[in-house]
Amino acid sequence: MKTSVGLVFLTTLIPQSSVVLDVAEWQQYGGLDYTGSRACDSGLTCVYVNDFYSQYQKGSGD
Repeated sequence: MKTSVGLVFLTTLIPQSSVVLDVAEWQQYGGLDYTGSRACDSGLTCVYVNDFYSQYQKGSGD
């Protein structure tokens, strides 16, 4: 019991906003009401699809 209480306490001390997950190619990047990560893998650019969806793709020179 003491261990589980300690783990819950420790996880509340770690700010969730510090966790950044890179968005890989073809995954959603933005759009209306999008709340996911906006960090992308190296070499990718954001491509607007419509108001509700944007995604990362490789640049045109790749």
